Order: sequence, then C-alpha cells, then structure tokens
Amino acid sequence: MSGVLMSSQADCPSGWVLNDNKCWFFSDLQPALSWTAAESMCQQNNGHLASFATVEERDWVVDKNLKRKDLTRWWIGLNDIQVEETFVWSDGTPYDPAVSNWKPLEPNNAYLENCVEIWIDNDFPPVNDKQWNDRNCDGLNGYICKRDTGTQSCSMTIFRHYAWLDWRNSFRLLQQTSVRDVIGVV
Repeated sequence: MSGVLMSSQADCPSGWVLNDNKCWFFSDLQPALSWTAAESMCQQNNGHLASFATVEERDWVVDKNLKRKDLTRWWIGLNDIQVEETFVWSDGTPYDPAVSNWKPLEPNNAYLENCVEIWIDNDFPPVNDKQWNDRNCDGLNGYICKRDTGTQSCSMTIFRHYAWLDWRNSFRLLQQTSVRDVIGVV
C-alpha cells in the first residue's frame, strides 16, 4: 500500500471545491473586491488568492469552474507589487512563465497595474478567453482562493449586498446577512 494520503471533499470547508488535494473557493456569490481585500478574505480562511503550479491546475480552474460562472474577471494571486515586472504568487508558489497565459501585449503596466486577473470571454467567438491581464489592484473583481486540505478555518462571511469603497478607498460592508461556520478537518 502506498503512503499517499488522498483527500475527500469532507477535507474542504462548505462552499469550497476539492481538486488535487487542494481546496478552492470561487467568489461568484460574493461581492467583487479589490485584489488586496480578496487576498485578505482568502487569508482569513487559511488560504491565498489562487496560484497555479501546473498548466493542468490552471486549466481545471478555468475550464471546469470559471466558464460556468457569470463573472468575467477574476483575481488570482500573481502580482508584481514589490518589484515591477517581477511576478510572484501571493502564497509563495514559484512563478513558472510556462504556466502563464497572458493576453497579447500583456503584462503592460498601462495604469499602474500590479495585480493579475483572468478574463473569461463569453462572447462568440471568444477573443481573449481564459487569458491573463495585469490590472490596477484597486479594481473590483471576483476572486479565487486556494488552500491546503484539512486546515482549520475561521468563518467565511456570506454577503447578500455588495461592498463599496468610500472616499478614502476603505472597504466598507453595506449589509452582512449571515455567517456560516466553515470548519476544516484538523
């Protein structure tokens, strides 16, 4: 018998999806957030914005999940916040350019763009479908969280109404409707 431990869906919190021993959260029922607020939300649940170590992992996220959602722009953990044109994943996964899927002429840092999003093009024929774009980190997008299976988690807040940015660009919650306890397997 092999010493490999396989995870089951029970190893992921409610609302998260299991794939290849990682838990994934897709925020399509949550308010759109800035990159920093999205990363913070992922960290509150013992994860980070999604990173991709392989092309297969990237394609599973896009083809099996994002294509079935209504949102068209999704934050991932890739960024060059610290050093321009030096991209790193927020969770420390080594960046492999062979896994990237940049739109033509991207990244371009056109408007102080230091964070990376995936575009889902639902038009026919799709032009920039599933490709990456660098964007200003203050833009509001859906987001994808990734975390290890079996890690303890705090609560994931479920929102009915959207959040907004006030004049100081501070994240404000308009209405919190319910909190669902999300406890992983220790």
